[in-house]
Amino acid sequence: IAGGEKMSADNTLETLNRSSQPTQLRAGEITLFVPLAGRASLWKQLSGFLNRQTLARERMKLILLDTSHDQEFSRQVKQWVADCDYLDVRLIFERVGSAGLADQPRRDVTPSVRKSMAQIYNRLRDVLESEFVWILEDDVLPPDDVGDRLLQHFDEEIVSVAAPYRSRFGERYVVWDKAGRNLISRLQGLTEVGGNGFGCVVIRSHLIKQRPFNPTQDCDRQFYERLIASNSRPFVDWSCDCHH
Repeated sequence: IAGGEKMSADNTLETLNRSSQPTQLRAGEITLFVPLAGRASLWKQLSGFLNRQTLARERMKLILLDTSHDQEFSRQVKQWVADCDYLDVRLIFERVGSAGLADQPRRDVTPSVRKSMAQIYNRLRDVLESEFVWILEDDVLPPDDVGDRLLQHFDEEIVSVAAPYRSRFGERYVVWDKAGRNLISRLQGLTEVGGNGFGCVVIRSHLIKQRPFNPTQDCDRQFYERLIASNSRPFVDWSCDCHH
């Protein structure tokens, strides 16, 4: 749905044309990409954040990827899309993994989770047309102005800035040093890191589009390994602490 049009609550899904290499990424624009696993209990707080977040709608494209397998949840998302004030919204439905996979014990389903996440982020590669992509996972709740705060750090050298959050599977942050060790203690200010989760991060889109994600590895780990290997520098802004 683009150009200010809205989807009706009973409309059929939108089909997007796949394009791995658009002619040019649109300078200054940002895509907010939100994969939705169907966590109905979290949708109210997530949709509330999307309503409140402060980044200017004029420079944004919002893409919601619904993998929920849940008709009632999908109906709620469609209704929100129909009512929201975003000027460019796309709602994609994708069959990814099994229903409820995201909330199963991670060690028991790691191969399936990796395969599903690779499918999600390879789908993102297909539809990216903006200079920046802001990835927000559906169980991460950042400060309302996080988009503005992360984008302000970008210059010619900085290509990735994340907001930190703690793992649901322990007290460690989903942020790691250059040796791959997750950080336990909160740091201060803008800090160079070895990588971070995709829970809330802004990245230059061409880096996402460069190579497909391997379904046998964690998407975030493989992405930042490639980034570090190319001498690029990822950062975390510790003032943007998120709830997870």
